[in-house]
Amino acid sequence: MSNLYEHPWYNQLHLLENTTTSESQSQQKLRKEKPGLILIDKSRLGDIAEYVVITEALKRGAEVFKNVGCTGKTDIVLCLDTATIHVDVKVEEWDSRSGTFYSPGISKATKPRVLVNPETWQARWVKGKSPKGWETFWN
Repeated sequence: MSNLYEHPWYNQLHLLENTTTSESQSQQKLRKEKPGLILIDKSRLGDIAEYVVITEALKRGAEVFKNVGCTGKTDIVLCLDTATIHVDVKVEEWDSRSGTFYSPGISKATKPRVLVNPETWQARWVKGKSPKGWETFWN
């Protein structure tokens, strides 16, 4: 015999097969999911991209320091051997006219920019603008 107290209602609940009195039982309606990319808030997408860059940089042996605030032009500081760089992380955007991904605002960039593709989650430097000594870091 168990020392645990069980209320009589709890025992009766287990004896019941169905607690509804309606002849037509309620059924959960399943949402139809579409395969492919899911629309995510741009801010959240940017957060994910930063963690992709952090993870990939750590896998490549870099020390990584993340800006914990949402202000400033530096998202992440990367240190490898004796080299240290401040980088800005951006999610590539889809250009339906050309059928390719691109990075908006490249001309305004004051820091090296790491681009993250939202389909493949691969990181890369802006073409032709990789920091000296870091050209092959994302390869």
